[in-house]
Amino acid sequence: MCFRPITDFNEITSHFIECIYVHFYHKRIRRQGTTTQPQLVNSTMNTPLKGYQTAPPNQSSAYSAADGLNNIGQMILNFLQQPIYLANEDGVHRNVVGQQLNIPMDKLMDELQSLVENGFVYSTIDDDHFKSTVNA
Repeated sequence: MCFRPITDFNEITSHFIECIYVHFYHKRIRRQGTTTQPQLVNSTMNTPLKGYQTAPPNQSSAYSAADGLNNIGQMILNFLQQPIYLANEDGVHRNVVGQQLNIPMDKLMDELQSLVENGFVYSTIDDDHFKSTVNA
């Protein structure tokens, strides 16, 4: 076990939110009577001591396709979860996302709004810059 001083207190809040999400996720799986392992999507975690890593296989990712995201929403989320964009505190401008993924602006804004409402992304310095909540 490794201990280190907390430098960003948002890590505590993020940890509690992740714990609550995982609890409800597993509760929903149990209620549905599913006995198979849920399919996990690789998410990245950034800690000052370890750098970017893939989530351990025994932990459920809060951002799996099973959560009802459509293909475009999942594409946007995957794009925003790239380490280069997670490291940028200002987030990514919507035009960059649209150009890189070749998504029309009206569809992009609808999907981003849906991702914001569902807690997968948030706006940063203005209403046009977005960041994934993976390492918020």
